[in-house]
Amino acid sequence: MNPSILLFVLACLQLSMCADSSLICPHENWLGFIRAKNQTWCMKLFPGIISQATAQTQCEKLGAALSGIDNKDELDLFKIYTGMMAADLGLSEGLSIWVGGKRKENCLGSLSTKANCDISGKSFAFTDKSNNSFAFPSKWATGEPDNNFDRWTQERENCLVLTNDLKDAKFRDTACDTRQGLKERGNKGVYGYLCGMKAIDASKKQKQVLVTDRKPTKAPPTVCPVTKKV
Repeated sequence: MNPSILLFVLACLQLSMCADSSLICPHENWLGFIRAKNQTWCMKLFPGIISQATAQTQCEKLGAALSGIDNKDELDLFKIYTGMMAADLGLSEGLSIWVGGKRKENCLGSLSTKANCDISGKSFAFTDKSNNSFAFPSKWATGEPDNNFDRWTQERENCLVLTNDLKDAKFRDTACDTRQGLKERGNKGVYGYLCGMKAIDASKKQKQVLVTDRKPTKAPPTVCPVTKKV
């Protein structure tokens, strides 16, 4: 994508993400999104060919958690970012990233045939504790979640990824470690992970947060802080 177009898109997304808030992301180069109850949730995409459990650990080292996706603004922006990551890695079919979602305990294994468990979105829950419901049941890839056994690990597909096939970004279930057979998996192979954390009061950290973790010649406008609703 042309860098100038990308910066324009990010600047436009900022207008929809930043409402009245005095909150700011604790780390530089994280993206701030306004969620329900005026909560500001900060997110960043990292590269890494690792399991979902290791991705969670890596996020925790930053004081964050493996993040879920709560709204269309978040989904649209990380569709752009995962597309950029695929281009950087030369992956012509696209790729997947770990997000913080797992199959609910009452829907594991043979229990997946229970009522509500075979309905898209009902069998999974986000694990980052920032949202209580699955935001985009309509954003599942066709036939997903299918709870199949993974061809390479022979494990059930109990973890959640966001897959960008370079046309759209949609959720699918997968084994919790996709490193085996990575290249053969195509865009179902996991090459990154999404961390998220709560914003902090701007008075506690007087630093600007850039919209992008890239370093363009001209920095884009900053994402949140803005003024908190009273």
